[in-house]
Amino acid sequence: MASTRTTVVAYDISDPKRLKKVADIMEGFGYRIQYSVFLCALSPTEVQKLKLTLSKVINNANDQCLVIDLGPEDSKNSIEAVGKPLLSIPTLTIV
Repeated sequence: MASTRTTVVAYDISDPKRLKKVADIMEGFGYRIQYSVFLCALSPTEVQKLKLTLSKVINNANDQCLVIDLGPEDSKNSIEAVGKPLLSIPTLTIV
């Protein structure tokens, strides 16, 4: 399996039903760090699966999902929290 990379996914979904679907999808891929922001440890294949899954749910004219690659999971990423501390990324099994 390819090495995992730390990935941030942030989204802005205009419809409450689609918003719930996107949130449910993201809970299977990562760890919620803000209301519409998830921190994930994903392989390149998992990133592609995530993008495909999201593209089937969102409205391309009204919704936006940002997938931000922060680099290898084992590198020292510059993710800092001011206020409530950020927990480590749990290991997830992508199905």
